[in-house]
Amino acid sequence: MPLHFYCQNTIFLDNIKQYHLSEISGNPIFDIHWNDGEYMIFVSPNSYEELKEICNILSKYANDYDELSELTGYFLDNGDVHDHFEEILGEKGYQIVEDAIDFTKSLFKKA
Repeated sequence: MPLHFYCQNTIFLDNIKQYHLSEISGNPIFDIHWNDGEYMIFVSPNSYEELKEICNILSKYANDYDELSELTGYFLDNGDVHDHFEEILGEKGYQIVEDAIDFTKSLFKKA
């Protein structure tokens, strides 16, 4: 089941849409659609590495984790990603998302 987030910031969107295929899975990373005044961005991570890849791309175009959260409608924090990973990986799915959030936050500390 693909996950999605909304975005109205066209500069952010233009930056992330240049990433076409996952280096990990070979599948498209972002599936972007216009929807009633904003964009819906679909992603389909099925592993920790795929989720980290998405987080790495998204973090390149925000100044900090708070801005990233705002740009993506709190995508990592809203619970849908946790539910998705718990559905496919069981109990360890929740921790995988928490680890991905920590990874993403660490990217901003390095900058």
